[in-house]
Amino acid sequence: MNNAQVHGCQYEGWQCFHCGEVFTTVGSAEDHFGGAQGALTGCQIKAGEERGLLMELRKAENEVRNWNETAAQYARNADFYRGLLDQCAAHLGPDVFVSDDGLVQDEPLRLKIPELVQQLANQEKP
Repeated sequence: MNNAQVHGCQYEGWQCFHCGEVFTTVGSAEDHFGGAQGALTGCQIKAGEERGLLMELRKAENEVRNWNETAAQYARNADFYRGLLDQCAAHLGPDVFVSDDGLVQDEPLRLKIPELVQQLANQEKP
């Protein structure tokens, strides 16, 4: 017994409430209904039988979602690595807070961290 039979539906697949069309494959249903909740259905967008344009629109929407997720992940990574550098800076002493012109900064100068770590490594060599 399939899902349609369990719920007493005459069709197996997805039926659009706007146009009544039934979609029997996941791909055709996703093209019509969109990949995100709240997306306009294909019958509300397309004029006539422009299914190819609708498919391209859905691909573009999906690509935008993927790029947004990638950008958000890069931002999370950047925050994580900034936090690691700040933790390292706390162990490097006051030099990491002094800019080239001698001013003391509130936050560590992350660009100075590799140089200071190299100095520490050279000091520990016998």
